[in-house]
Amino acid sequence: MINLTLEKFNADDSFVQSHEDFVPGSYSHLIVKDNGCGIPRANLEHLFEPFYTTKEVGKGTGLGLAMVFGAITSHKGIIKVESEEGKGTGFHVYLPLIEANEANPESSSGEAEEGLGETILTVDDNDTVRENYKAILTSLNYNVLEASNGLEAVDVFIRHQNEVMLIISDLVMPKLGGFEAIKQMEKVRSDVKVIFVTGYDKDEAMKDEGYSENYAVLSKPYSIESLSRAIRKKLDS
Repeated sequence: MINLTLEKFNADDSFVQSHEDFVPGSYSHLIVKDNGCGIPRANLEHLFEPFYTTKEVGKGTGLGLAMVFGAITSHKGIIKVESEEGKGTGFHVYLPLIEANEANPESSSGEAEEGLGETILTVDDNDTVRENYKAILTSLNYNVLEASNGLEAVDVFIRHQNEVMLIISDLVMPKLGGFEAIKQMEKVRSDVKVIFVTGYDKDEAMKDEGYSENYAVLSKPYSIESLSRAIRKKLDS
C-alpha cells in the first residue's frame, strides 16, 4: 500500500540549525510512504547515484531516482528518505513555496544540452554504468568510446588520440585509477580535457592530486541535465 500526503511545512531557525540542507522559509512537503520490504541500509547511501541499481543487468538503468533528485534540486528542493527493512520506505520531498510574482519565466528550462558530434571516451569498471553512458551520450549526439579500467583507457586513447575530445572517468578503478590513467594520456597529448566523476566531495577527491584547468569534477548524484552542461562547458572552454 502506498500513502501520499501533501502539507505545508515551515522551516524555522531552530529547525534549520539542525538541518543544514534547509534555509528558513515555507515549503510544500510531499510524503510518499509504502509498507513494503524496505531498503537495506547499505543501499541507502547510493540511492540517488546515477546508474546505481540492484536489479540484474538489462532490468534497470539506475536512472529513475537520480532523475528525481536532479529535478528536485534544480527547483532548490530537498529530498530525504527513511527506510526500515520489513516495514517500508518513506520519501519526503520539500519544495520551497514562492509567491506567483517571484517566478522568473525567463529562467533556464533545465533541458539537456546536445553535442556537436564530438567523441567522448567513458571510463568505468561497472558495465551497467558504461552502457548507460553510451545510451545517454549517443542520444545527445556524441560519439562514444569505452574502457573498463585505467589501463584499457590509456590504450584506447592512444589509438584514438586525434578523435577523443573529452574523457569522462571514474576515479577509483582496478588495475589503474582514473587520475593515474589521465597522467599517462597527458604524456601523449597534453591538452586532453577530463571530467572526473566521484561520490566524494569534489574538493576532497582531488586535494592530493595535481589539479589542472583541463579537469572538472562532477559529484554524484547528478542529473542528466547537469552532466550534459558539464560536458558542454568543458568542451567549449
